[in-house]
Amino acid sequence: MNRMRLQLLLASLVVIVLACGDAHAFQAPAGLFDGLTYSRNVAGESKSLVLEADRVAMWSLGDETCLMLDGQVLSRLGFVNMRAGRAVAWANVARYRQTGVWVVDIYAEDVALDTGSESKSAPRGMLTLSTRGELRFQASKSKVERQDLSSEPLFLRAAFARGQVKGGAVRPVAVGSAPALIQPASAQLPQVQPLIPLPPPP
Repeated sequence: MNRMRLQLLLASLVVIVLACGDAHAFQAPAGLFDGLTYSRNVAGESKSLVLEADRVAMWSLGDETCLMLDGQVLSRLGFVNMRAGRAVAWANVARYRQTGVWVVDIYAEDVALDTGSESKSAPRGMLTLSTRGELRFQASKSKVERQDLSSEPLFLRAAFARGQVKGGAVRPVAVGSAPALIQPASAQLPQVQPLIPLPPPP
């Protein structure tokens, strides 16, 4: 069995497991992700991380807040810019509460990445971006929707790819299982909608 067939088989298996609502986690094997990968974790980084798209949906999943971004996706952190057709992002609220640092994983499709020193493109990619600055998001063609999209094919692909890169578990979570921990700002604010900052760690 070649590499591509193995990936397709594993991806099909995780979709079946999630669709059936199995209570056990499916362990996505690390090291099989064949897309673009990038990680930026610079001590003292304080620039804002901004996520933009035509349409944005958000929901809570355990200790994380998830964003699904569709149409002209843009991620900016300083001189690091990522453009994509569609993307899923996970903001780790628990880690922010402990450390004061946002750690955001982003899965993107039809992705182009410019790090300032080089540019790359790929059918899909996984990024991990960290900052002590603000985490903000913007929907340019509609309001940010509060909707659990964890059963959408894009999210299932994203969760599986994240597990491949990080060796993590993909767990089915019931819709509405956790309250929202990150809120978009008031609609009266201008287009960029900052997330409400959590208090810094003691």
